[in-house]
Amino acid sequence: MHKNQIWLAFLAAIALITLWFSGMTGYELYNYLSKSSKALPLEVNWSVTEKSTDHYVLLASYKFKDKDVEYVGATEIEHIPYKKANTAEQMIPQYMQKKWIVWYASYNPEHSSILKFFPLKSCLYTAILWGLLFYFIWLGFYVGRFKSQTNSGDLDNAFDRS
Repeated sequence: MHKNQIWLAFLAAIALITLWFSGMTGYELYNYLSKSSKALPLEVNWSVTEKSTDHYVLLASYKFKDKDVEYVGATEIEHIPYKKANTAEQMIPQYMQKKWIVWYASYNPEHSSILKFFPLKSCLYTAILWGLLFYFIWLGFYVGRFKSQTNSGDLDNAFDRS
């Protein structure tokens, strides 16, 4: 392995970023996979929530039943932000017309959502980061092997891949 301190610090930084992304992706996957049960909502009420001065999202408050017990949940539609509250309010009738399904965890129905997206982007980014980490580790070993062969004076065999 290449022993340069800057190289090792770079590898450590890449490893930390990869582990952080892996943890976040694992959490998103857990949320996706844990919400395996579904039910039709008894009622869905829509409102507008202000996240910041130029960032408004729709909030769906809903009720559903599981095993004759009524549960209440709320989901923010964050993937479609609006710059003005008026625009978000104008979208409410369109959302009210849609047929919604409540996704919830069968072991704890209080963990529910009316949205369920597979975290494809996070999974792809995590896979790319793992690929980059393994590539840089391989590169460190390759450079270290090449450097040790050139330092020993064996330049004829430095490029021999056997």
